[in-house]
Amino acid sequence: MLFPWKRFAHKDLLKSAAAALLALFLIPLLSWAFTGYVQRTADAKALMALEQETLQNSRLSDSQRHERLTFYRQITPSKVCGRSEPGLAAYRASTCAPLSDLWQFHVVHQVSFWALALSGTALAMALGLAGCVRMRPRLQQPVFVLGGWLGGGVGAVQLLVQAGLVAWLCFWLPVYFLEIYLFKWLVVVGLCVAAAGVIYTALAVRRFEIGVYRVAGERVDEAQAPLLWAHVRQTAAQLNTAAPDQIVAGIDTHFFVAQAPLRLGRQTLQGRTLFISLALLRLLSRREADAVLAHELAHFAGEKDTRRAQLGNRLHHYNQYCQQMRHLRPALGTFCILRGWQSLFQAAAQRTTRAREVAADLAAAKLVSPGSLVRALIKMASYAHYRKQTKSALFARNHQADGRLNFEYAVASGFVGHMQSAHFIKTMRTAPIPHPFDAHASLRQRMTTVGVTVPSSRYAAEAGRKPTDTWVHDIPQAVDIEQRLWAAYEQKMVEADQHASSRRPRAAGDPAARTGRPRALAAP
Repeated sequence: MLFPWKRFAHKDLLKSAAAALLALFLIPLLSWAFTGYVQRTADAKALMALEQETLQNSRLSDSQRHERLTFYRQITPSKVCGRSEPGLAAYRASTCAPLSDLWQFHVVHQVSFWALALSGTALAMALGLAGCVRMRPRLQQPVFVLGGWLGGGVGAVQLLVQAGLVAWLCFWLPVYFLEIYLFKWLVVVGLCVAAAGVIYTALAVRRFEIGVYRVAGERVDEAQAPLLWAHVRQTAAQLNTAAPDQIVAGIDTHFFVAQAPLRLGRQTLQGRTLFISLALLRLLSRREADAVLAHELAHFAGEKDTRRAQLGNRLHHYNQYCQQMRHLRPALGTFCILRGWQSLFQAAAQRTTRAREVAADLAAAKLVSPGSLVRALIKMASYAHYRKQTKSALFARNHQADGRLNFEYAVASGFVGHMQSAHFIKTMRTAPIPHPFDAHASLRQRMTTVGVTVPSSRYAAEAGRKPTDTWVHDIPQAVDIEQRLWAAYEQKMVEADQHASSRRPRAAGDPAARTGRPRALAAP
C-alpha cells in the first residue's frame, strides 16, 4: 500500500507549511525591508547635505574635506546608531539620540533581523527533528513533544515581537508614505494584545501536556456481551497478542484501539481499550466486522513501546491545542506555526504509519478474508462521509422541527438516497476512512494492499447491502446505549449551533433577532 502522499502533501503539508512560513517570516521581513529602505534613503539625504556642507566650508583644507567626506561615507547616520566608540559620541548624539526617529528605525531594524534569525533557526531545527523522525522512528514521541514545545515557544516570542512590529508599522507606514499621523497608542494596544495571546498560549500548553483523550461511549462488560468478548479474545489469540482490558461502545464513525489513558465520562480507562462503533456495526455483517476488529487488534501486536502507543493520544491533544489557538485571533500566527510542525511531523512519520497500517490490513485479510475487509471499508467510508455531509446540511438549514434534531433519523433515512446520487462515486474516490489518531490511506490504495479491487460502479451496491446478522445482536444493551449517546450528541450539536447563531448577524425579519434566542436546527 502506498501512502496517499500527493493528497496529503498538496492539501495539508504544503498549505500548512506556507501558512507557517508566512507566520514566521512575513512581518519581520516586511519590517526589516521597510526600515532598511528608510535608513538607506535617510543616509543618502544626510550624506548629500553633509557633502554639500563640507565642500562649502572654506575653513577646511582639501585633505580635511577628503578625510571628512570619507568618514561620512563610511559611517552613515544609520550606522552610527549601532556604534559605541567614545569618539563617535557627539556624532551619535546629534544624529541618533534615543527615541529619535532614526533611533527607532535602527532598533526596529535590529529587532526584525533577530526575529528573522529566530524564525530561520526554528525552521532549521524543525527540519532536523523531522529528519530524526525518519531516521529513528522510536524517537517519534519525544521528538514530537520537543517540536511542540519549540513551536509553542517560538510562536509565543514571535507573537509578542510581531505585535509590536505591526503596531509600529501601523504608525510609521502612513506617516512615511502618506504623511498621515495615527495615535502612538497603537503600540501599547498591540503589546497588550500580544501579552494576552502569550498568556493564553501558555495556559493552553498545560492542557496539551496533561490532557486525556475523551471518548463518547459506554463500557461493555464481558457479562453483558459474552459472545462478543469471547470472539475478541479468540481473535487476539490468533493474532498472538493480548486481548483488550475493556471494550467501549459508541456511535462515532470509526473503530480504534488505544493503550494510552482514555477519559470515559468521569472515569479514566487504563490499559488496552477497544472502541467499537454501534452505528457501523449495524451496517457490517459479522465477517465484515471481524475483519475490522482484526485490523484494530493487530495494532496491539505491533506495539512494542508504551511511549509509542501514546503518540496518537498526544497527536489528538496537540490538534485540540492548535484549535484553541486558531479561535484566538491574536494567536493565529502561533496556530500556523504549530500546525506547520504537526504537518511536517506527520509527513516525516508517514513511513512508520504506512508500515503499521499495511501490516494491520494484511493481518486482517489473512485472518478473515480480503473481500470482507474491502466491503467493510466501502461501507465505513460511505457512511462516514454521508454522516458528515448530513451534519453540515442540518447546520446550514438552521431550523428545528417539534423541538428535536432527529439527526439519527436524518442519517438513516437519507443514506440510501445518497448512495444513488450522481456524485456518490466521485466522493467515494477521495473519501477517507475516519480514525481519531491515524491518517489512513485512500480506499483504493487499501484495496491494492490486500489484493482485492472493487470497481467504483459497485460501490453503491456494496455499501447498500444490508446484513442479516450483526454483532449488535449480541449486545443486548446496544439500543439503550445508542439512544443515550444520540441524545447527548444532538444536544451538543444544538448547543454548538446556538453558540454560532449568537455570533451571526440577524436579519430584520428573523424571529431569533426579535426574541434574542438563537434559531435551532431541523431534520429534513
